[in-house]
Amino acid sequence: MGGVGPGEDGDVERRWQAIRAGVDRRSVPAAPAPTPRRGRTRRAAGLVAVVAAFSVVSFLAGWMTGLSGHGALPPATTAVGAPQPVAAPAVTVTPPTGAAPTPAAPTPAAPAPETYTYVVDSNHPVRVSYIDSAGEKVHRDSLEAPWTLKVDTTEWGADTRPSLMVMGADHGDTFVSCTVTDGNGQVVAGDRKETSDPVVICSRR
Repeated sequence: MGGVGPGEDGDVERRWQAIRAGVDRRSVPAAPAPTPRRGRTRRAAGLVAVVAAFSVVSFLAGWMTGLSGHGALPPATTAVGAPQPVAAPAVTVTPPTGAAPTPAAPTPAAPAPETYTYVVDSNHPVRVSYIDSAGEKVHRDSLEAPWTLKVDTTEWGADTRPSLMVMGADHGDTFVSCTVTDGNGQVVAGDRKETSDPVVICSRR
């Protein structure tokens, strides 16, 4: 074999270096490709979902606002055959016409007459009881008939009334009558009986 010259030694050395460099590059593994981060992807997807939901809610709110601005929803129709409410008939009250009648004023009591006259008649003697001018009750026996007495009422009380009672004799043919007249001659009481032992009363109430 022939020897290697000095120039060739330099070329060989450069070739060996080039070969070693190439081998070294092929032996070093390539850097792995970057792996995408799942956390960021999930957060991005969640953000998109939130934005979409907010958009839907905003759309629905605007749609409802538009409905309320154009009036309420139409009322539901009544089911066929359902009983309908019947309005009660109106009652008209007619006030009474004219004013209520005014009650008549009580009629004042007429003043008592100043005198009364007692008159007794019978076919036999009688017994009498009467109110005299002093307002006292008086009894008298065996008076012959006819008998008359005038009494004054000036001293009588407000409750005093003329009163005359006559009792006849105990005979079968006896009759007795009594009469009371006022100062105007008007008969205010009278009574008459025909019997044995009769009793008559003339009294003004």
